[in-house]
Parts: sequence; C-alpha cells; structure tokens
Amino acid sequence: ADLAYLKERAFLLACDTAARVMASAGILPHAIMTLDAQKHTLFHFQSDPIFKECLLFADLVTHPAVLRHIPHRALIFSTTARLIPAGDGSLRREATPGSEHAELIHGPIGSIQSGGSVATSAFDLLRTLGCDPILLIGQDLAYTGRMIHSPGTHHTRRWLTTVHRTNSLSTIIQRIVHKRETMLTEGLAGRPVLTDYVLNLYRQWFEESIPGVRNSVFNLTRGGARIQGIERRTIEQLDLPLQTNLLARFANARPAHPVFRHTVNERLYSDLNRFLSEDDDSRQVELKQRAEKFFEHYPALRILSRRAGIYVRRNAARLSPERARGVYERYLLENLRELERSLRPYFAKT
Repeated sequence: ADLAYLKERAFLLACDTAARVMASAGILPHAIMTLDAQKHTLFHFQSDPIFKECLLFADLVTHPAVLRHIPHRALIFSTTARLIPAGDGSLRREATPGSEHAELIHGPIGSIQSGGSVATSAFDLLRTLGCDPILLIGQDLAYTGRMIHSPGTHHTRRWLTTVHRTNSLSTIIQRIVHKRETMLTEGLAGRPVLTDYVLNLYRQWFEESIPGVRNSVFNLTRGGARIQGIERRTIEQLDLPLQTNLLARFANARPAHPVFRHTVNERLYSDLNRFLSEDDDSRQVELKQRAEKFFEHYPALRILSRRAGIYVRRNAARLSPERARGVYERYLLENLRELERSLRPYFAKT
C-alpha cells in the first residue's frame, strides 16, 4: 500500500533484485537499476514482458544478455567512476573500462558513484537526477527477520527448490549467514540487529556520503540498521502531492537495440571477426603482437589483454615461458571470442 501510494507522488526506482517482488505485488516501478556483470542477473527478471513499461538504468559493466533479453521502455547508461588523487594533488577520474568507446557513440556519459552495491548506485543516481526528497524503502542493511532477501526474489525461489523435511528455508538461510562475518549494529528500533561486514560497509558508505548531499533524505524502512545522518520518517509524516508525467524528462530515451546498432560498433564487429578468422600464415605472427595492433584501433579493449597478463603473472611460478605464452594466448582468445558472441545478436547476418 505504501509503494502504491508513493508511485503516484514520486519517481519509483527499484534495484534489480526487488523489481520482480514489487511487480508480483502489483506495483510496477517507474525504473529499474542494474549493474551486475554476472549473467544470473537475468533471473531477477525472467524476461517478463511486464517490465517493457520500465526505464532500465544500466552501468556499462552490466552483462550484455541482460540488455538483450530484459524488455524495457528505454535504456539509460551510466558509468561507475571514482575520483583518485593524482601525484600533483589533483583528482583523476577513473571510469568504467569501455566508457571511452561508448562515448564515441553516445557522447559524454554521466558517472555514478558506487559504494559497492546496486542500492548505493541507485541512491547516487537519484541524487544526480535532483530528486528531493530521496526516500529509502527496504534499505535495512541487516538480516531483518533472519532473512537475507525479501521473499519472492530469485535467490529465495532458488533456495525453495532444495527445501525438504530436514532442510527448511530457515536452515538454508542460517547456514549461509553463519559463513559470513556477522556482527551487531544499532537498529532503527534502538535495539542491536544482526548484520555482516559487507552490509556494514554499505551502511558506512551512506553515512559518509550524506554530509555532501544537498537533497533531503529520509529513511522509510521499517526495520534493520540505523543509518546515521538519515532521519527516519513514515509516509504519514510526509506531505507529497500527486504528480503527473513523472517520466517526462526521459521522453527521448530509447531502447538498447536501435542505439547499439551504430557504425562504430559495426566496424568493431567486422574487425573483430577478421582478427579471429585470419588465415594460418597470419597466425604465425605472435598473437600478442597482432592483438596490440588491434588494440591500437580499439584501446577500450586493451583491458582484455591486461586480464590475460594478470592471469599469467599470478601463475608465473608454475609456468614455463612457452606454457605461459600458450596460456596467455588461450585466455586472450577466449575473451575476444566471448566479446564476439556478445556482439553477434546485433550484427550477425541472418
């Protein structure tokens, strides 16, 4: 009832994990935030056509399958950026790898700060959009009711498939919690609540961020950890007028597919296929040298080479030079082939 009331008065942004739970309750958010690089993020949505009415905010690290298979009204990209002190005392912006390539297509892309979770990124997105006040709902940052996730999430549904007479859902959850670095922290009701190291980091991120936020921020969460600096309120205490056309500012946003089919990406796909299918004579040239030439044209992809190099260095003690080169080449080719498979649905000739 609270969310249904708010949807008529505020821009409702859901984290990907919560979107399906809300939809099952008959409350479709205006927008969904996702930034997980893992393919299993798809299970939060299960390609439900109901989400075609939602805006999808996605960080550049989001797994490409999510963008292909999740119906959405429009897609809005962001990058997760950090400001790092440089040697001369200035601040250097370190953005998501690949953002330079994306900006060749879309122009400047905004940056969202992240505290390590989709919830912290969603908060900074709302701050950037100028939403005022920002209302936190369900941000308990604790094992409220001895639960890890809200009932109805993909995680809970998956655990339910393993439930039997001697293995209840409660037992499964407690087994997972016991493996984590748990602790007690102050709760909203004044009593200690159980949290863990990672959730506590998210709470600290909120507390450190709040002093620099000009927007009013209120916590409407009914239980869980107290976030210092954020005043607790109830909906009844807020005077929120009815709003119309809350999505007006996103009228020009478009779905992913037509935007992605850009000449820059078409050229990348063509050159990548040419690189992967060069004849045997070309393959006599060391792969690393050929890759460096390829990366001169597509510097955003150089991170694939660095990842391969990191893997080899981590295992250098047990690899001969010849074996190390073979591992490097195989690892690099796997990365490039995975990239080709990700691009194929957009550009492959049918």
